[in-house]
Amino acid sequence: MAKRIIKSSRVSKLDIINAESSQGFKSAVGEAIPVLGAAIIEDDKNGETDQFAYIFGADGSVYGGNSDTVRNSLDAFIDYMEENPDTEFTAEIISRPSSNGRDFLTVKFAEAK
Repeated sequence: MAKRIIKSSRVSKLDIINAESSQGFKSAVGEAIPVLGAAIIEDDKNGETDQFAYIFGADGSVYGGNSDTVRNSLDAFIDYMEENPDTEFTAEIISRPSSNGRDFLTVKFAEAK
């Protein structure tokens, strides 16, 4: 099993290693998470490669999962965090129904007030 960091901001490699015990994004739906950092990793298990996104909360919490929509938003957000190193942010996980009736997750980022 090999893990590879694709992109990260404001977190250490050890934080990312420990992120495996994170809570799922669904457990944070509707919450405003004060963001410490974020990461996207690639994990090879049993010959399959999956990508996972993680949001690290300022309170020590970690939320993660393999939602494509969250991961795509996080990809751009990590760049934004790097461009604004002194800015604090919040993240809100949002659950919405898709056109076929299944729920999917999105994330909304904001600069903390």
